[in-house]
Amino acid sequence: MKRRPCRLCNSGESADRLEKLLESLITMLGKTNGRVDDLAKRVNQLEMYVTESAKNKPNPSVYTFISEAEKAKLPRNSKTRKSIATSQ
Repeated sequence: MKRRPCRLCNSGESADRLEKLLESLITMLGKTNGRVDDLAKRVNQLEMYVTESAKNKPNPSVYTFISEAEKAKLPRNSKTRKSIATSQ
């Protein structure tokens, strides 16, 4: 029975390939994080614009943020609000 040559026998070559792969993965991750940061910045800008527009032209039926709607539904009593939040 003939044995196949071990692919990991050239450990120097294998280490170089793994290092290059790791470097490319780190680069890809960095680019992705940069894109996510840019997107988050744009979303924040859009939220600020919509908020300012809503303040200048109040029309609550058009612009309602989810967090504001949830706050409005909760009772005004802080103890009740805390108990509702912990039960969910």
